[in-house]
Amino acid sequence: MDMIIARVPEKKSREYTKFHQYKKYIGISWINTYFYCPYQLYLQKVKKIEAKPTVEIEAGIKAHKAKEINHEIQVEEEISVETALEKSKDENKSYRFRELGLNSEFKKYQLGGRIDELVVYPNRLEIIDDKPGEIVYKGAKMQVLGYALAFRERFGPDREIKAIVRSITTQKILSNVTFTNLEAKQIKEALEEIYLLLKDVVIPEITPTKNKCKKCRYIDVCEYHL
Repeated sequence: MDMIIARVPEKKSREYTKFHQYKKYIGISWINTYFYCPYQLYLQKVKKIEAKPTVEIEAGIKAHKAKEINHEIQVEEEISVETALEKSKDENKSYRFRELGLNSEFKKYQLGGRIDELVVYPNRLEIIDDKPGEIVYKGAKMQVLGYALAFRERFGPDREIKAIVRSITTQKILSNVTFTNLEAKQIKEALEEIYLLLKDVVIPEITPTKNKCKKCRYIDVCEYHL
């Protein structure tokens, strides 16, 4: 089976990432922050406090950029996601996209982000999120489920979706979950909690794991540690 390295045309890319009400927006990457520490997300998105990126964050950005550049060098075809979904079945082809921007509308909020890698097969989809290291945490698993939910809402593909977390350094698959209605329910419940936090109608909890605090870039401004 052919594997075609693809990119979305610029016009379609703008269409996929367009939002209508930014005040309703939830970034899918914020899900990972929420499960790391709800109060960190509160400081960042409600209190609007800025903090310098950690060494680990900067290294992750650099690794992602390198992958994006390598993908662009290999691109063979410009094609929309909709067309790729159709042609993969009709012509038994597979398409690999990188850094796919995506926004989807829900009743209370708009969910958006950038999928690290999307692979379209004739019988399934793989949504892959690259993370540093070889340990997968709950936040990383929930984040990639957020991408799967947004993708399903936007495109409604008639095939199985795999939500995958992968080590960006070793390429090892750390988590591979089939996205079903159960996973959709779990991520929607988490998004409801995040929505209320962002609306500033609930008091956010801090993480009970103190080792996380030591690595947190907000430790110098967090009132729980002053």
